Amino acid sequence: MAKKEVSYITHAEAEKLKTDLTTVFWILGSVLAVGFITVLVAMLSPIIDAWRFRTTTYQNLIDKVNQTNAQVQTLTNEIHQKRGFY
Repeated sequence: MAKKEVSYITHAEAEKLKTDLTTVFWILGSVLAVGFITVLVAMLSPIIDAWRFRTTTYQNLIDKVNQTNAQVQTLTNEIHQKRGFY
């Protein structure tokens, strides 16, 4: 059985490999960061829209309640004036 010879890499080859791996990891990290930000924005959009809708809906409800209270107060004042309470 023949012995296999072990081949070692040179310093220059190791430096090139290190540079290549660093570049790959920077690209991979950048892609992951952009993907994370994209997912974050995509998840926040419906939440922000729901918050705006809820705020608008509640403001409409408050306005309707205030209008109804004003109408009730007007009718109450008219009734009191007709009956001579004032």
